[in-house]
Amino acid sequence: MIASTSSHPILVIVTIGLAMAASPFGVLAIVVMLGTTKPLANGWSFAGGWMVSITAVGLITAWLTNRGDQSAAGSSSGSAAIQGAIGVIFLVSGAITWRRRHDKSGGAPPKWMKKAEHISPFLAFGLGLFLPTWALIAPVVDQIEKAGVSREAALAAYGVFVVVASLGLLIPLLIFTLRRAWAESMLGAWRAWLLANSSTVIATLLLILGTLFVARSVASLL
Repeated sequence: MIASTSSHPILVIVTIGLAMAASPFGVLAIVVMLGTTKPLANGWSFAGGWMVSITAVGLITAWLTNRGDQSAAGSSSGSAAIQGAIGVIFLVSGAITWRRRHDKSGGAPPKWMKKAEHISPFLAFGLGLFLPTWALIAPVVDQIEKAGVSREAALAAYGVFVVVASLGLLIPLLIFTLRRAWAESMLGAWRAWLLANSSTVIATLLLILGTLFVARSVASLL
């Protein structure tokens, strides 16, 4: 099963992209942006920062990977070991988060949510630059590199990843832009649910990603 997944890199790319898109940090942030005094400007600015960040980190990672091609003999096992280590970190973090998921239940909304109501589009863009889960980008770049496709195809594949990884922001943004009155009635419910269940969602994502990374690492080493 693992072998078949590795033979279809687009499946891995889309899977990791969906995991990043489902990040409670990004989804909660976009819900908060849409509740500010400048919802559309802040929302699209945040999404722009998010997508620029993923694109820039991916290009830098690919450039660094290409520079290290001279030591390709040991790069495969080294890459697998790094993925395995990231997977273990995700699994441990997921287990700890799962055990502590009820510690902060029933609390009031954090103070930063109140302060964020008056955030500017410039600061929203800056916030978007730093919230993506950068650790998920390296495996995507590695998967594209291993596919051995042309530069154009590699850029297209990474473009697919950027879009998929941003769906958690783009979907509510588009709904809010096109159906604002209807969307505003849902924002409060979304925010309440995310605040109440963010730890559970984060723990589940970490455990799934940790399992995926460790499985791919073991498959690469065998």
